[in-house]
Amino acid sequence: MSFSLSTFVFLTVVTALFFSIRKEARIYILLIASLLYIYYLDQSACIALLSSSAVVYGAGLYGYKLKNNRKREKARAVLWAGIVLLILFWLSFKILPRLLVYFTADQSIQNRVLNHLILPIGYSYYMFQAISYLSDIHSEKIIPEKNFFTFLLYMCYFPKFISGPIEKPEIFLGQLKNITNVKFFDEERLSSVLGYFLYGYFMKIVVADRLEVYVSPIFNDFQNYTPLALITGSLFYAIQIYCDFAGYSALAVGISRIFGIELTQNFLAPYRSVDISDFWRRWHISLSTWLRNYIYIPLGGNRKGKIRQGLNSMAVFLLCGIWHGNGFNYIAWGLLHGLYTVIHMLIKNKIKHAEDNHLIILLRRVSTFMLVTFAWIFFRAPGLHSAAGYIRKMITGWGAPGIGLRQLGIDSYSILFLAVCFISVYLMDRHVYRKGVAWPDAMMQWHYIPRYTVYLIFILVIFVFGIYGPGYDTGKFLYMNY
Repeated sequence: MSFSLSTFVFLTVVTALFFSIRKEARIYILLIASLLYIYYLDQSACIALLSSSAVVYGAGLYGYKLKNNRKREKARAVLWAGIVLLILFWLSFKILPRLLVYFTADQSIQNRVLNHLILPIGYSYYMFQAISYLSDIHSEKIIPEKNFFTFLLYMCYFPKFISGPIEKPEIFLGQLKNITNVKFFDEERLSSVLGYFLYGYFMKIVVADRLEVYVSPIFNDFQNYTPLALITGSLFYAIQIYCDFAGYSALAVGISRIFGIELTQNFLAPYRSVDISDFWRRWHISLSTWLRNYIYIPLGGNRKGKIRQGLNSMAVFLLCGIWHGNGFNYIAWGLLHGLYTVIHMLIKNKIKHAEDNHLIILLRRVSTFMLVTFAWIFFRAPGLHSAAGYIRKMITGWGAPGIGLRQLGIDSYSILFLAVCFISVYLMDRHVYRKGVAWPDAMMQWHYIPRYTVYLIFILVIFVFGIYGPGYDTGKFLYMNY
């Protein structure tokens, strides 16, 4: 979903229909709304979704039927054929365009390739959901959904379509069976929905979109900036991508909760992590959980020695990098996180004795944040060459002339405002870290007077300091491209 006015008009209509028609038809209202939403976003994405869903649905039912008839080898072949077909289709969009561009000197051919071989919106997310669905049928964790329309809703549910979260089939499909019991007038549920909306708005249009004003010029023209500006740009991007993605995820959870469906929480104070493994338990939780359950553990996990464990970790993060983009900079980003993980695996037993030392914990948090921020340079840069140039200029460009922070428009007022935003995000994450639940849910534990006081503060801050209005697209999310 997005933060545009049309989104809320669409959501209002869907909500009105959902709670006014027969309860047995609610699934179909959500399905129609999801398909219309996807068709509006991208017709090719709608076609890719329907064709992929038909293949997965058929493979699941047929494979399960073969397994029940004791034809296990044929069942395995059918289910794996469905998975391989999904992966090949995904790789054709992820890797083939980059290879063609890399080995083709003709600029016109490069442009045609990149214009026509573009991954459909949302495909990476529902492709992972499809793989988990077939895999869970194969491992007998679930039985296939017989109703094609119910299964299709699992694949295309509109609040999570653009950027996830990646939902487990047994949990999501199980919830669909209970939406007939959802009542609109539920004060606690609606209050939490409001909390998620306001939190998402604050993180997106007050913090993330304001940082974008500084981040894009720095990364797009890094050669002309001072090393201090480049360091600031990398720090700003680390906060921006977190607030942007967390803002989207909060909006997705809030919208879904209107209909009584709980989506997976994707973030739990990731920048308070004490090591890189802790970071991936808190960042993009649905993706890291999927990679662990369907890649890392089947490869052997940590059960076959340190060397095999290290290789498994590198393989997982290589896939993670490829999943995020078709440039070599994304592969470098993934492998860098794999290297971090392997190093942590080798030294973690040596630092266990210092777990109660507050100074050591602080240093571990700061060092983890800096390592993650450094890796984000590869993620944000237009390509691997640009990322290397950015880092080189950041390290060796001291003393050379360049555009500084003040010339970028970062004056004393901007510094004060950004400091207040960063402190607010820090304090919210600190509370989240202690409570172990998302910030809007943590507020639900408060008395209604302080809770609604915070809601009112959020509203004022969003209207006064948020970036929105004619000519500014608040609907675009950084993770829409992955």
